[in-house]
Amino acid sequence: LNKLDEILEGADAILMIKLHFMDVKNNQAWSSYKNIRIYTDSRFRSMGLNLYKLLACSDALVTDFSSCAIDYILLNKPIGLFSPDKASYIRGFMPDVLSKLEAVGHELSSIDEFGAFLTNLPHGNGDAPEKEDLCRMNRRRPTESILEAVGLSSICAIASTDE
Repeated sequence: LNKLDEILEGADAILMIKLHFMDVKNNQAWSSYKNIRIYTDSRFRSMGLNLYKLLACSDALVTDFSSCAIDYILLNKPIGLFSPDKASYIRGFMPDVLSKLEAVGHELSSIDEFGAFLTNLPHGNGDAPEKEDLCRMNRRRPTESILEAVGLSSICAIASTDE
C-alpha cells in the first residue's frame, strides 16, 4: 500500500478500499495514507455509506472478481481485476462468469500495473461480446440462474407452470 500510495501521489486520485465483510483484515489496524482510504466493513456501515452510490460516483472499479463488477459493467466505466491469490480462491465462481469478466476487465498482476491502471484510466469497459452476456445474465432472475448453474433448471419449469 505504501508503494501504491506513492504511485498515486500527484495523480489527483483517491483510492477507496472497502473490505469484504468476511475479510479477516477487518480486525486489524490500518496505517493512514495520503491517497488511499481504507474502510473496514464496520466503519463503512457506521458511516452510513452505500456501496452502490459510491460505485455510481466513482471513476473506475478495481476488484478481486467480486459480484459487484457485474453490476458495474452497466456503468461502462473501467474495471481492473486484481487478485494475486486467485489460484487459492476456494469459494468458487458461477460457470463462465470468470472468463467473461476477464474479457471485459483489465487484469492487473502487480502493484505497478494496479497503479498504472489508476493513473491512466482506460475509457469504458470495452465492447467485448462477453459484456453483453454478463449484462444479460445480470438481468435474469437470480434464482433461475443459480438453479440452472447447479443443474436444477427443471425446478424453474415446474414453478412457472404453477403460476
